[in-house]
Amino acid sequence: MKPMDEMAYRFGLVGFPLTYSFSPIIHQVFLETCGEQGSYELIPIAVDAHTNERLRAVCARMRRGDYDGINVTIPHKQGVMACIDTLDEKARAVGAVNTLYRSGDVLIGTNTDVEGFLLDVGQKLSLAEAGTALILGAGGAARAVAWGLLKSGWQVWIAARRLEQAREIVCDLSTEESNQSRTPSQIRALSWQDGIELVMNGSSDIRLVINATPLGTKGLEEKSPLPAQFLLPEDTCFYDLVYNPPETAFMRLAREKGYQAWNGFGMLLWQAALAFECWTGYKISITPEIESKITSRIRASDD
Repeated sequence: MKPMDEMAYRFGLVGFPLTYSFSPIIHQVFLETCGEQGSYELIPIAVDAHTNERLRAVCARMRRGDYDGINVTIPHKQGVMACIDTLDEKARAVGAVNTLYRSGDVLIGTNTDVEGFLLDVGQKLSLAEAGTALILGAGGAARAVAWGLLKSGWQVWIAARRLEQAREIVCDLSTEESNQSRTPSQIRALSWQDGIELVMNGSSDIRLVINATPLGTKGLEEKSPLPAQFLLPEDTCFYDLVYNPPETAFMRLAREKGYQAWNGFGMLLWQAALAFECWTGYKISITPEIESKITSRIRASDD
């Protein structure tokens, strides 16, 4: 928490695009819950010739104390790593950063997506009953989800349109630093076509399918990585990291065929709470009351 003689908290979110971000609302509710004052700024940084310069400028401002904490979202979860001083164990293992915090004048990167995902999905299915998860997509969030599932004993298959991107994740997460006990068979890289064929042909191994692509988000609402026709075991579950809109095309396709499907809103809330704790020391639990208050604010902002 802030010393009494200091001003209100100032947080920010770096990414692009940020038009539909719920993070300012979420963190405002967290601040109110703790009786604190503060703001949460959207800092859009597009990918162009000046991206690194702008990322470094934001990091320099945080070192100076202009910000108390920064979240990082797509497409900068890996690019920002070159602009900070050190990574904690989770960020190093995952190879992606979603939260920046300061210790003195040292800027540290961490990753709250891992635990945020596990806390949310663990309320929906038993992670202890490990199975095989197929992750569609190979960005920073996919890395976090894959590492979390591997640490929970799951087998993970990653399908990407750029096979080399999936192979890079497999290589990174198979290192001794990421997991000392992992066997090579626990994580596999697949071409996009091979991943989709597993879904279409009804692979009996798959217990969880995760959309880690931007398909289905605002502006791409009718897009889904799933084919129109697919067949998987009836107990297979579907999880979309996209949370806006609340029901994506990916979820709709799964539900129409009788499968359980969830969006990534719970993961968003938990990773935000963990980042907030990192910055302020306040521990926020995502209770039904907190979630309801945030949801009501989001609906009101859309009116």
